[in-house]
Amino acid sequence: MFDTIQQQPVPTAGLWLLLTSLAGQPKSSRPMRNCIGLSQTGRAGHRIRLFMLSRFKTKHLRISNASDIARNEEYRNITENSIRIQQDLREGQDKMMAELSQIRNRMTAIEKMLREVD
Repeated sequence: MFDTIQQQPVPTAGLWLLLTSLAGQPKSSRPMRNCIGLSQTGRAGHRIRLFMLSRFKTKHLRISNASDIARNEEYRNITENSIRIQQDLREGQDKMMAELSQIRNRMTAIEKMLREVD
């Protein structure tokens, strides 16, 4: 019955004020139709903001990478220590098993001697 009309979005006053302040021109001399493009000053400001943002991100990545490297180094040290401890435990267990087998052999020899004496 009624057709809906699709309207193009109109720049808000805040956006227009931002664009005109970036352009460095007074609001009254800048018509609304020129709000879409940025002037040289606006482009330079945009480039400066992008540059500062990229510097911030790069610094943040450096800090996070440095902490990751330190954390990985700590994990590596912990892993090496645990491997060393596991090897020591394995060697200790092997020694205990060898001693236990010697004790069993001696016990069987003693039991054999006691049976012969009876």
